[in-house]
Amino acid sequence: MSVETDLTQAILELVRPELQRMVADEVRARTPDPKPWLSTKEAAEYLGISEQAVRDRVYAKTLKARRSGRSLRFRRSDLDASLEPA
Repeated sequence: MSVETDLTQAILELVRPELQRMVADEVRARTPDPKPWLSTKEAAEYLGISEQAVRDRVYAKTLKARRSGRSLRFRRSDLDASLEPA
Protein backbone atom coordinates (compact mmCIF):
# COMPACT_ATOMS: atom_id res chain seq x y z
CA MET A 1 0.00 0.00 0.00
CA SER A 2 1.07 3.53 -0.63
CA VAL A 3 1.55 6.20 1.99
CA GLU A 4 -1.50 8.00 0.62
CA THR A 5 -3.71 4.94 1.13
CA ASP A 6 -2.36 4.40 4.65
CA LEU A 7 -3.03 8.04 5.50
CA THR A 8 -6.55 7.84 4.10
CA GLN A 9 -7.30 4.72 6.17
CA ALA A 10 -5.91 6.35 9.32
CA ILE A 11 -8.07 9.45 8.82
CA LEU A 12 -11.16 7.33 8.22
CA GLU A 13 -10.56 5.36 11.41
CA LEU A 14 -10.33 8.59 13.39
CA VAL A 15 -13.30 10.34 11.80
CA ARG A 16 -15.77 7.45 11.38
CA PRO A 17 -16.93 7.17 15.05
CA GLU A 18 -17.58 10.92 15.28
CA LEU A 19 -19.49 10.94 11.99
CA GLN A 20 -21.58 7.98 13.12
CA ARG A 21 -22.42 9.79 16.37
CA MET A 22 -23.34 12.96 14.48
CA VAL A 23 -25.61 11.07 12.07
CA ALA A 24 -27.28 9.19 14.93
CA ASP A 25 -27.89 12.49 16.78
CA GLU A 26 -29.40 14.04 13.67
CA VAL A 27 -31.66 11.05 13.03
CA ARG A 28 -32.78 11.11 16.68
CA ALA A 29 -33.52 14.85 16.46
CA ARG A 30 -35.64 14.38 13.31
CA THR A 31 -37.53 11.31 14.53
CA PRO A 32 -40.76 12.05 16.39
CA ASP A 33 -40.71 10.91 19.99
CA PRO A 34 -42.83 7.75 20.24
CA LYS A 35 -43.52 8.38 23.92
CA PRO A 36 -43.41 12.09 24.74
CA TRP A 37 -44.59 11.69 28.35
CA LEU A 38 -42.54 9.63 30.82
CA SER A 39 -43.38 8.33 34.29
CA THR A 40 -41.30 9.21 37.34
CA LYS A 41 -39.47 5.88 37.06
CA GLU A 42 -38.74 6.41 33.36
CA ALA A 43 -37.61 9.99 33.99
CA ALA A 44 -35.26 8.80 36.74
CA GLU A 45 -33.75 6.19 34.42
CA TYR A 46 -33.43 8.76 31.63
CA LEU A 47 -31.65 11.25 33.92
CA GLY A 48 -29.60 8.60 35.72
CA ILE A 49 -30.87 9.61 39.17
CA SER A 50 -33.24 8.10 41.73
CA GLU A 51 -37.02 8.49 41.62
CA GLN A 52 -36.84 10.43 44.88
CA ALA A 53 -34.29 12.82 43.36
CA VAL A 54 -36.71 13.41 40.46
CA ARG A 55 -39.54 14.19 42.91
CA ASP A 56 -37.23 16.46 44.91
CA ARG A 57 -36.40 18.43 41.76
CA VAL A 58 -40.09 18.78 40.94
CA TYR A 59 -40.90 20.07 44.42
CA ALA A 60 -37.91 22.44 44.27
CA LYS A 61 -39.30 23.65 40.91
CA THR A 62 -36.08 22.86 39.07
CA LEU A 63 -37.79 20.23 36.91
CA LYS A 64 -41.11 20.65 35.10
CA ALA A 65 -43.75 17.97 35.53
CA ARG A 66 -47.48 17.53 34.97
CA ARG A 67 -49.87 15.70 37.22
CA SER A 68 -51.97 12.84 35.91
CA GLY A 69 -54.14 11.94 38.86
CA ARG A 70 -51.65 11.17 41.62
CA SER A 71 -48.82 10.46 39.19
CA LEU A 72 -46.25 12.81 37.75
CA ARG A 73 -45.55 12.87 34.01
CA PHE A 74 -42.50 14.38 32.37
CA ARG A 75 -41.83 15.57 28.82
CA ARG A 76 -38.59 14.24 27.42
CA SER A 77 -37.83 17.77 26.14
CA ASP A 78 -38.12 19.14 29.70
CA LEU A 79 -35.76 16.44 30.95
CA ASP A 80 -33.28 17.31 28.19
CA ALA A 81 -33.52 20.99 29.13
CA SER A 82 -32.76 20.15 32.78
CA LEU A 83 -29.52 18.47 31.68
CA GLU A 84 -28.21 21.56 29.88
CA PRO A 85 -26.00 23.90 31.90
CA ALA A 86 -27.74 27.06 33.07
